[in-house]
Amino acid sequence: MFGVRVPDEVFDPYEEYGHLPTFISIRLHHGGIFSKGRSRKYLNGTVTYVDLIDSDLLSCHELVCITQKLGYPDEQKRFFHFVRPDSDLQFGLQALGNDIDIRVLLEYVPECKLFDVYTEHWETRLDTYLKSPMSSKVRIEQLPDEETPAPKKKSKRKLYLEWHEETPASEDVEHFGKDVEHAENVEVTENVENVEVTENVENVEVTEVTGKDEETLHMC
Repeated sequence: MFGVRVPDEVFDPYEEYGHLPTFISIRLHHGGIFSKGRSRKYLNGTVTYVDLIDSDLLSCHELVCITQKLGYPDEQKRFFHFVRPDSDLQFGLQALGNDIDIRVLLEYVPECKLFDVYTEHWETRLDTYLKSPMSSKVRIEQLPDEETPAPKKKSKRKLYLEWHEETPASEDVEHFGKDVEHAENVEVTENVENVEVTENVENVEVTEVTGKDEETLHMC
């Protein structure tokens, strides 16, 4: 809840908020731009007083709502800054861009009842948003690419391996009706009952179960 003060209306927040310790007023500077150089000024702006603001409910969204009520379009980007009561426009500007910034302002309540808030429209010429406490905690890091392991294929065959320690290297390979070449130091990689087996084998007998028939391969 807030109220826009009528021009020439007399309102003293220090007197009016005597029984409302969390209430504040804002002297809103809007419609102008900040000058460049050492002596900072807010040029071509308008001043509007906004009263009856409960600081416990103050947020960046409420500041946007105030400027919308003053006629600024919803799609317009706005940047808000307040002046610390113990400083000036040159050195005391701080951003009002997030909840942490709002809490910095609230540190001066209830001692201070009237705050100067400046508005920039569409873009900002200041670096106060970069100095915001929230900005200082944000770090952007590039994470190293993680290698994605290739999916393991599951074998649909069941293999039975039988070791033969004394199989002659020149022994012929018998296969039922098929030609099979001699293999030496063959690396076998298969999934046996969902278990991956990787071994260098020299003399191994591989028995493949294919339904009712059974084929035996002698590998040297």
